[in-house]
Amino acid sequence: MKKIYTLLFTLLITGVGFAQLSTGDIAFTAFNADGDDDFAIVALADIPANTTIYFTDNEPATATTLTTGEGKVVWASGASIISAGTIIVFTDTDSSGNPSFGASLGTLTNGVDTGMNLAGGGDALYAYHGTDEDTVTTWLAGIQNEANNEGVGFITTGLTIGTTFINYFASGSPDGGFYSGDRASESLFADYLTLLGNNANWTTNTGDGEALLPISTTAFTISGSPTDTEVSFTGTSASISEGILFGTYELEFTITNEDAAATSFDVVLTSGDNTDIDGYVTESVTFPGGSFGDEVVILTITDDLIFESDEIFTFEIQNVTGGSSAVVGTNSSFNLTITNNDAPPTIALPYTEDFADCGTAQWIPFDENASSFWTCAPGAYTMNSFPNTDDIDWLISNFSIDFDLTSNENIAVTTSEEFGDAINDFEEFELRYSTDYAGYGDPTGATWTALTFDPNNTSVGFGASPESITVVDASGITGVAYLAFFYDAGAGSGPEEWNVHDILIQEGALPTVVDFVGTSASVAEDSGTYDLVFSIANEDATNATTFDVVLTAGDAADIDSYATQTVTFLAGSGLNETVTVTITDDILEELDETLTFEIQNVAGGNAADHGTNFSFDLTILENDEPVIPGTLYLSLIHI
Repeated sequence: MKKIYTLLFTLLITGVGFAQLSTGDIAFTAFNADGDDDFAIVALADIPANTTIYFTDNEPATATTLTTGEGKVVWASGASIISAGTIIVFTDTDSSGNPSFGASLGTLTNGVDTGMNLAGGGDALYAYHGTDEDTVTTWLAGIQNEANNEGVGFITTGLTIGTTFINYFASGSPDGGFYSGDRASESLFADYLTLLGNNANWTTNTGDGEALLPISTTAFTISGSPTDTEVSFTGTSASISEGILFGTYELEFTITNEDAAATSFDVVLTSGDNTDIDGYVTESVTFPGGSFGDEVVILTITDDLIFESDEIFTFEIQNVTGGSSAVVGTNSSFNLTITNNDAPPTIALPYTEDFADCGTAQWIPFDENASSFWTCAPGAYTMNSFPNTDDIDWLISNFSIDFDLTSNENIAVTTSEEFGDAINDFEEFELRYSTDYAGYGDPTGATWTALTFDPNNTSVGFGASPESITVVDASGITGVAYLAFFYDAGAGSGPEEWNVHDILIQEGALPTVVDFVGTSASVAEDSGTYDLVFSIANEDATNATTFDVVLTAGDAADIDSYATQTVTFLAGSGLNETVTVTITDDILEELDETLTFEIQNVAGGNAADHGTNFSFDLTILENDEPVIPGTLYLSLIHI
């Protein structure tokens, strides 16, 4: 029976049923990949009655899914609580037809993927809760007999190598092993995780895991008084939407070693703005004498209309009294994240972003696989999923645009590429828009339409391509829409790197931009000439664009007494233009020389100006032999 403490009204959360274990509440104590596959676990917390745990040697694919092709078994704990410290042994698990197939406590059955299939040459074994055997809700524990068998999705499980995930080997891939360390030294059952995770506390056999049988069932015990009453949160964290159904959330508490005397404590908000949880003030909770049922405090979530960041609230159990010398348990604090459910603001055009300040950049990354993300550094938002070839990532505008308020909209995007090729494959890197995206959270449930966006960056191997500007016609968008860059590592020639440096969105024609193609080059003194190459973006159909190419550093005598040149892009022309520089090949012994050119006095076009690459360094490499003092040079003359 629960006694409910409420701030406003009572809510029964959908799905509350039998208590569930948390990560680290069990751990593996034995592993045998030979014979018919055996293993054992220890309960490091009381296992509630009617608990179901799934075991598999498939690997994690994501936080909630598994790879396929190996085995599963399902264990039902039975109608009684299994006390912390108890060992449960699972024998001959590769087939339910084995005479000794089963568990020392509870009932073992085959999963859909019949029986276990442990490999002595390298395999991992996982325990988990799930809504069914194929859908994981909590990863409880794991073990492997060789390095790097934990699977590509391991990072999503919340398991930690050395505690909740055990590498019981020192080297190689032993077929079997069992925990042979201390079982009576710790004051808390959870403290055994560190001992279990230390391979020095394991006995292994490389050739015959069967030689390690039978598996020990000696229980783990804790030192100190086993009768001290403990109260804890039932978990350590949760995340809910600001618009949660019925507007409330339950903080849930559990008690162990309950006493005939009541146990009380305060639930204190130690971090977070209480106005977001209906002005929460400290609540007192009481477990009546002899009661072992969970207690709850119900929070009322304030669903405002303010667009804001996700918020984290930290609650602590304090001032524990009563019971049998009652104390707070391991889960003494709880972090509740309330995610925003309000759409970001609609902005007015024009809009510009150069990512100089990542803290104010109005773009939000979202990763479909929880592996790699768009990352921002001053000057660019970058996506590179290597080595994850199946990664799909979004960079979504944290604002919307009402395209019905403007006309002839254009989007200019400055990009560069690395580790790529000359082809932008379908869905490799796209600019999309959506008119039904909520403005927050997972974008995959919305409808997204790709705009015509084909950046002309080309890069093979190391070294980013020069930046280039791609102009996108957005005049076909109607209504209020969000924008997003879409990246699919599996669509191109492998995980390429894309950088978004600058974004400009405005009504009407975009400003004309001229640039050097590249920022520097080196030539030999005897090369004769060198072409400075210029590009234009957003050229105007009726107005020519002109600018001067000025030598701002270096000796003009080294380039045939160079004088300022004027470059003209004819109206409507998008082709590159060049200025040819003549290199003076003298016979003077001198150092390499660097000359700097700049684009200045840009005029015409559509409010034309230079872009990022407005300066170019040309280094002339010396080719004259040095004169050595005291050396006689002879010349042979034929008459």
